[in-house]
Amino acid sequence: MPGGPFRIPARCNGGPDFGVPGGVLFRLTAGPRLWGVTSSNLMNSGELSNAGPTVERINAPDGPGARITPDFRAFHELGVRHELALWGTADRAATLEEDIAFWRGNEYEERHVYVARLEERIVGCGTLTLPLSENTTTAGVHVLVDAPFCRRGFGSVILGVLEGVAKDRGRSSFDGYCGEPIAPVLAGVPLLEAASGSGGVPRDSASTRFAVHCGYSLEQVETNSSLALPFDGTHIDALEADARSRSTAYSVITWSDRCPAEFVEAYARLKSLMSTEVPIAGLGWEGEAWDAARVRQEEATLAYGRFGRIGFRGPAQRLRGTGCLYRAGSSGGHAGGDFPGGHPGGPGPSGTPFGNAGESCQPAQSSAGLACRYVRHDMECQ
Repeated sequence: MPGGPFRIPARCNGGPDFGVPGGVLFRLTAGPRLWGVTSSNLMNSGELSNAGPTVERINAPDGPGARITPDFRAFHELGVRHELALWGTADRAATLEEDIAFWRGNEYEERHVYVARLEERIVGCGTLTLPLSENTTTAGVHVLVDAPFCRRGFGSVILGVLEGVAKDRGRSSFDGYCGEPIAPVLAGVPLLEAASGSGGVPRDSASTRFAVHCGYSLEQVETNSSLALPFDGTHIDALEADARSRSTAYSVITWSDRCPAEFVEAYARLKSLMSTEVPIAGLGWEGEAWDAARVRQEEATLAYGRFGRIGFRGPAQRLRGTGCLYRAGSSGGHAGGDFPGGHPGGPGPSGTPFGNAGESCQPAQSSAGLACRYVRHDMECQ
C-alpha cells in the first residue's frame, strides 16, 4: 500500500524518539504519556504561538455517577459538534453516557482516548482501539480536529501518535471508518472508488483527502438510510404483507437490553458468523469468537445506549438472523445492522471513524449516508 508524506516509521534504533519527514518530532516522556511536537510549519495563525500541540491520553470515567473530567467532556462535545456539522443533526452522535461506557474498554478490546492541546485549548482528539482476543495485529484509529484548527497539520500529528502507540503494541494494520452524506455522490461529484465491492466516496471530501494523504486506501463502502418518524405506513404495510406471504415458516422476536436466555447461545453463534461471512476485502480481519459471556458484556455497554434487537426464528425454532433498531432522538429513527463493539460510531471489529481533519463540513441535506472503511498495512512492523 502506498505511503503518504506523513507516514510515521517505527521507532528508530529502540530510542525514545520517532519522527516524520519535515522535521516533526514526537518524544515519549517519562511519567504521564505526553507527546510534544514543535514545528513552525504547523501553524499559520498569529493568534497562537508556533509551538505545536501536545497529545495526551486521558481516561474515561470509571462508570455511571463518576466524575467526568473537563478533558473527557471536551472530547465528547467535539464529536457531537462534528456530527452536527456533517449531518445537521446530532442523531448519529454518541451520547455522553454511551461514550463513557464504550471508551472504558473491556476484556475483548482495549480503548484509548487522546486529546491534542494547544496552549491549554483542546484542538483535536484521537482514539485507538486494540483488539485483545482476535485481530491482534490490527488497530482502529480515529482522528478529529476542531474546525477552527483544521488544515494545519494537527490531524497528522494525532494520527502519528496513534500509529506509534499501535506499533509499540505489535500492530501492523491500521483501519479507520468514517461516514459521508450521500447527497454529493448522487449529485455526481468525482469519486474515489473502493478497492473491493462497488461504490466510492467524494474524492474531495476532507476525510478522503486526509486518509489518502496519510497512505490509507479505501477498501469498502456501504450505504445506510434512516427512517424519520412518524411516517405514512401505507407503503410499509404493503411491503410487510408481501414479506409475510413469503416467510410463513418464520416468526419475529424482539427484545431490548438483554437477549432472552433461550436464544443467547444461538445469538452468539450468529455474531461469530457476522464477523466472517460479511465481505471484509483487504481489511485482514479474523473471525471473532462470541459466546454468551461476550454477548452479556456487550449488552452491559448497550444498556447506556438507544438500541433494540430483532430476531428471526425459522424452521425447527432456531434463531436464523438478527438485526438492530437504533433510536436517534425524539423525532427520528434508524434501522439497520449491528454496531460492532456496541458504539454507534464504530463499524468493524476495531473500526473507529476518521473525522474531519481537513476543513469544516456543511450540514447535509439528507440523513442517508455512506460508511467508508480505510486501511493501511505497515510492512515495517511485520
